[in-house]
Amino acid sequence: MKFPNHIFPSINHKENNLSEIGNYFENQLNQSWKKFLLDEQIRKEDPSIDEIKEHLNCLQTESIQSWNVLIESITTSNEQLFEIGLISRITPTNLIAVLQQNIENIPLNNDQLTLLGGTLVCWTLEQQLERALYYAIHDKLEDFLKEISTIPHSNWKPFEHVSWLILELEMNITIREIQTDVARHMMQTNMTTDQTKVNKNLVMQMNMGEGKTSVILPMLAASLASSNSSLVRIVVLKSLFPTNYQSLRCKLGGLLNRRIFPFLCRRDMDFNDKQINHIYNRFKQGLYNCDIILTSPEDILSFDLLTIDKCRRNEFNVGHCMLTVQRWLKSFARDVLDESDEILHVKYQLVYTVGNQQNVDGGAERWNIIQIILHLVKKHAISISKRFNEQVCYKFPPRKSAFPEFRLQSQQPYSLLCEIVANDWLDQKSYRYEDKKIILSFILTTNSSIEQL
Repeated sequence: MKFPNHIFPSINHKENNLSEIGNYFENQLNQSWKKFLLDEQIRKEDPSIDEIKEHLNCLQTESIQSWNVLIESITTSNEQLFEIGLISRITPTNLIAVLQQNIENIPLNNDQLTLLGGTLVCWTLEQQLERALYYAIHDKLEDFLKEISTIPHSNWKPFEHVSWLILELEMNITIREIQTDVARHMMQTNMTTDQTKVNKNLVMQMNMGEGKTSVILPMLAASLASSNSSLVRIVVLKSLFPTNYQSLRCKLGGLLNRRIFPFLCRRDMDFNDKQINHIYNRFKQGLYNCDIILTSPEDILSFDLLTIDKCRRNEFNVGHCMLTVQRWLKSFARDVLDESDEILHVKYQLVYTVGNQQNVDGGAERWNIIQIILHLVKKHAISISKRFNEQVCYKFPPRKSAFPEFRLQSQQPYSLLCEIVANDWLDQKSYRYEDKKIILSFILTTNSSIEQL
């Protein structure tokens, strides 16, 4: 803290009495303490249990009235259809399906849809108050403060994202602002550059416990799915596949009525054209029904590599069918990667051998040359260190089989060492004199090219 020179120009006790300085800081401390107590009072002014119960009762009464008015309105406007049994029994699940425009056997006008949406909002607010009441009764202060500080639907409108509203109701949560911002950012499909639209990939980083997998992933899956253009494909780690499958099925398979379609593929699978066509038709059906595909990077890469393998085996009918599926997925699939830092790591790139076993280029020479060079360096290190005593650091090895501590501190001994090692290695080969000169020039000249040989 900087000394307040504007109040006390000098700390010399002859010019300023120490008691004045002490009184100043004492007053500052008193003001800080009063402010702290005021903050404590503000914190203690959080709603009490009775106030929460009162608000909860008001919301419940309002939602019951809204629901009764909605049921009466639907029954009155479709009385004859109810009498002859063309409309099923009205339940919240059926009306939520109507709100998502998944079924049309219960016709609702705009006013009825608005009233239904308002009722759902009331139900989500009831859930939030019930959670806050539970935390208050069980003295979970941190959870209670977090719950009452979260303002529902502050940066998004429920009528614009009906699936998010239903997701809140299904999961008994309140979507936080940061989760909404991340989901909206990830939903951006394209970017415009020079009057052309191109697809772009987005990566977002969040801290642990902020709802990446449990909240944002279902939000994206529910919003990105489109029966005309987008089949959501969620890519997860193989080790987390069962956990993610159960989680997504519980959150998206209820009121949202989205099926989770696991796609698995292994190298030992032997597909025929009938099976591939069945998979292709299932993908198309999933696009139409806004289903969700759950897969892993190993499964995607295995399917791609199996396509190549089928063509190598001259099974062109199956290979053509698999290639058609790949092209269709490239056009309609929208990939969402969970734990993208791990999935995009190079260790998750699937590579396996095909065909008959063959020797690598160079064979045993690939490692024999390295051993020979190290042996020659060890052989000539002593002579180089004696010749360039000040530019080379050499320490004898503790035993004969060990490699010495050898360090070159300038370019001159390094160039000489390279020349000696190259000549010694070439002397062990039965090359002609002219060929040795060409090979030596190619090794020692760093900017040489094949055309110059």
